[in-house]
Amino acid sequence: ESTRPADGDYRLETHAADVAAVIAALDLAGCGLVGHSFGGWVALLHAATPEARLGALAIVDSRLHVGRRSARLLEALRK
Repeated sequence: ESTRPADGDYRLETHAADVAAVIAALDLAGCGLVGHSFGGWVALLHAATPEARLGALAIVDSRLHVGRRSARLLEALRK
């Protein structure tokens, strides 16, 4: 029931930045993050950032196609 963003920005990076902002604002270092469907990509993108402070990551019902861009993301997560 939320409103649409005024600038129409639905990029994954924007969603991941929102997740990072909530985790930081609530000081949830070491928290678990669950991403469902589209949120799976958002959670993965957040987890791949240097500021991610996750203790666990769960991806549920996301179709994760492993193309070149996805492979780079997965490699970043591995590191």
